[in-house]
Amino acid sequence: MPFDCDIHLHEDLEALARCCASPWSLALEQEGAERLFDTPGYTATAPIDPIKEVPDPPRFLSSPDTLHAWMEESATDGVLLLPDRLMTLPATNNAEYAVAIAEAYNRDLIERWVDPVRGRLGALLVAPQDPVAAAAEIRRAGSAPGVAAVVLSTALTSPPWGDPWYEPIYRAMAETDLPGALHGADTYGTLFPYQTQMLASPLARAVLTHPFAAMTALANLIGNGVLDRYPLRLLICEAGLLVATAFLGRLSGRAALLPEAVGTPHTIVDRVRERLWWTTHPMRDVPDGADGALASVVGHSRIVFGSNAPHLDEENRASLMRLSRGIPDLARILDANATRLLHSS
Repeated sequence: MPFDCDIHLHEDLEALARCCASPWSLALEQEGAERLFDTPGYTATAPIDPIKEVPDPPRFLSSPDTLHAWMEESATDGVLLLPDRLMTLPATNNAEYAVAIAEAYNRDLIERWVDPVRGRLGALLVAPQDPVAAAAEIRRAGSAPGVAAVVLSTALTSPPWGDPWYEPIYRAMAETDLPGALHGADTYGTLFPYQTQMLASPLARAVLTHPFAAMTALANLIGNGVLDRYPLRLLICEAGLLVATAFLGRLSGRAALLPEAVGTPHTIVDRVRERLWWTTHPMRDVPDGADGALASVVGHSRIVFGSNAPHLDEENRASLMRLSRGIPDLARILDANATRLLHSS
């Protein structure tokens, strides 16, 4: 019963407008409302790359019907739905606007997309610009059937996750027992690791920003003792097993710097590792035959399948099966681990 923990729905701006509070809904109701994503003053992204044709472009999951068709075609029994373009919401500097957009997204997510009976679970979008409002949104919407996580976007989030500024969010997540999904985006800005103005290639930005954004958020969360104060579970999307093992290795070497570090570096890293789940994507960067050893470092019970569909670099289960000869219990990665992480049945 395969479960995919990294599926991106394509936000429907008309649906968001119906769910959005006034006056913020005006940005969504105007003719050509896609301007929310491509016009300075509206957009939270930085569209600096030229638009070009790509071979076999992915199709958007733009409605529950297209999602249902994709699940049937890919023989996927369950999904965790994440935002697409709104993953860059933390970049906007208007906190009220960000809160309104996040709340509209969540209303639409719950009303139209999530359906636990059909295996469709959703992750709430919150605005880090206003942690108190974000915490209230988690408490309001977190108990809705099918809500299974909270998106902690690492795309231009300032300060990085782990800062005391976000304590209200962590308290709300602990109260609702919802895990956080750390996920980045290909974008551009002035905050580490997105100061990529010297890189002319979108490929270079994509290769660098995702893993470094994940490690930045994790290092701050762990270094500031958030995982010691709150029983949080964290899903790290699109960093990959190579990054996971490198991060845990560096953490072990610097364990003495952790807050209230007690015990050996090995036991300290084990304590942290129990809170972290990692998606399989990208598996293409794993050398053939090395996946079993990497999985042992990360923990076989801490890896979940994630395809990153329907993006250009999505990976299907066939690529995972081909590369995972060294993992003895692949079934856990395809389903059981996600069930434990999300507490889904």
